[in-house]
Amino acid sequence: MYDRISIKQRARARLSENKWLAIGVTFIAGLLGADEVSYSYNFNFNSTSPFNSTNNAFDKGILSGIFLPILIIAGVIAIIRLFVGASAVLGLNFFNIKLLRFENPDYADLFSRFKYFWKAVGLRLYIDLLVFLWTLLFIIPGIIAAYRYSMATYIMAENPDIGIVEAVNMSKELMNGHKADLFVLELSFFGWCLLGLMTCGILLLWVTPYQNLAEADFYLCLRYSYIQPQINQMNQNL
Repeated sequence: MYDRISIKQRARARLSENKWLAIGVTFIAGLLGADEVSYSYNFNFNSTSPFNSTNNAFDKGILSGIFLPILIIAGVIAIIRLFVGASAVLGLNFFNIKLLRFENPDYADLFSRFKYFWKAVGLRLYIDLLVFLWTLLFIIPGIIAAYRYSMATYIMAENPDIGIVEAVNMSKELMNGHKADLFVLELSFFGWCLLGLMTCGILLLWVTPYQNLAEADFYLCLRYSYIQPQINQMNQNL
């Protein structure tokens, strides 16, 4: 079962043995949108800005003309990353699971789940919707919901034939009583992430796959005793 120290030790060991492969796959996955970062573009002019003056209408028009194409391009890129990233998340999770299982993963594993493109997008949007609805109650319920559904992408990465709702329900069962464990595991990487920022992001090239492997190992530690019997039954019924 869950043991944070052992999980991090295994993650470091597997990363050290496959450093450049793991870094390369994680980096490409991030470019494709697997980091699940939401982008917002907000250009506000406050009351003291000269662009609020009618005397500067010409300058404001020039500035708007420059920013509008940038905003459109950025918006298109964000949408593409949202949809493509959904499949990349599944592929990255599948890669990390294979790496932890000594199953000789490679770059092709990152793209192996793109054939389930619409299911991956549906899962991502469904989870985002659930988290958003819980966030309407307050921020804390939204955070708890995010942890509750966090294993769904791992479940579908391993079992892409199961349904979206089934993956989410399995994640809820899997994370029952373990949301705080995952929070503490992620919190233990805070110092590494801080060091990564201090090195202008260079160290993050190593820290990010390290954390991803640790979270994948966390999933594997909980997986078998909680949902393996259900998955076996589903596979028999297919």
